[in-house]
Amino acid sequence: MRSAEHTTVVDHACVRSVVHIIRMASFGGACVSTTLQAAAEQHLGRRVTVWYQIAEQSREFLDRVRTVKVQALPVTSIGLCARLLLARLGGTSVIHLHSGRGCLSPRIKLIRRLLPQSIPLVVTLHGPSSLEPHGDRVWVQRHLANAAYVSAIIVPSEAEREVHTRIGIDPCTIFAVPNLVDVPAEADGSMPQEMRSKRGTKVVLYCGRLAPEKGVVQLLDAFDRVHRRHTAAQLFVAGDGPCLGECRRILAGSSGGVHLLGHVENVAELYREADVFVSPSRAESFGRSALDAAMAGVPMVLSRIPPWTDWFEHGVHCRYVDHTNASSIADGINGILDDPEGAGAMADRARAVVADRCDHSKVMTLLTKAYVHALRRCNVAVSCVV
Repeated sequence: MRSAEHTTVVDHACVRSVVHIIRMASFGGACVSTTLQAAAEQHLGRRVTVWYQIAEQSREFLDRVRTVKVQALPVTSIGLCARLLLARLGGTSVIHLHSGRGCLSPRIKLIRRLLPQSIPLVVTLHGPSSLEPHGDRVWVQRHLANAAYVSAIIVPSEAEREVHTRIGIDPCTIFAVPNLVDVPAEADGSMPQEMRSKRGTKVVLYCGRLAPEKGVVQLLDAFDRVHRRHTAAQLFVAGDGPCLGECRRILAGSSGGVHLLGHVENVAELYREADVFVSPSRAESFGRSALDAAMAGVPMVLSRIPPWTDWFEHGVHCRYVDHTNASSIADGINGILDDPEGAGAMADRARAVVADRCDHSKVMTLLTKAYVHALRRCNVAVSCVV
């Protein structure tokens, strides 16, 4: 587990205006991270605008934008090109593109050509690189070619930075900037009825997209074993996605105790009631749901994968499990439920780690340094040190 000290005092005013571009298939953790970052930059006094193109769940994204009070404008592909051309005249300092994948899109070449050389293009890769074919020579060549059009690449963890450095991208252009994490919200009475009616039970929580790489199917198998041992335990699954149908089929033959909640707007209500948070994912770039759980003080059962292994130690901050093995996942959950006092101590230590590493001041300092590097690569004279 790494830690870093950020002692340089940075003048954030050296970057005046940022346009964030979000092009995602659906609303998820990457969208949440982007809106939090945009709001934090706005708080620093920057002029911030978000251009978005989200194929699914755009209403959830707009609800999030209204919550953080950031200006957001929908764009089509043609509209994006037009807005980029107008950026030449609008005093924009940085164009910041957000990708839900762990690789650079060939669209970057077009975006770069539409911008004047004085406006840098910064890209954040939110997706886990482990899902990309790094062993494929053609893929690597394309990734490196696209990198030539970017002034700075931001990834959410040191583990992701190491991956992109290994395939040949200049390490000086890659910045590990942790995503910001929400402070647990106040209760607003929006708790799902299924959870409200089960108060007094042991609440096991999964919160995230229902996708194959998230391991939710393996979790349902594991929970059947947990429920046989802890009959008062209930599993609440919050989220939507392509595995929803398969989850319903599995539940038809299960011993019960599982509730599919669908999309939940205020997940803070769920964390507040949870006795244990579980994420048996096989790939994460940042793992926002686990860090949100840590900030809410919920004991965690996690896959032993980066970036979580970069943040937490087994038995100190969480319990790690083999995400491919239902028995291992069940043992992890049972271990938390069997020892609530020890689990609570682990949760307290995990919260302290996340609060320190996702501190707004530290994260904004790292982000500004990435922007300044990008501006200097575009031959824009700027100094960020006070």
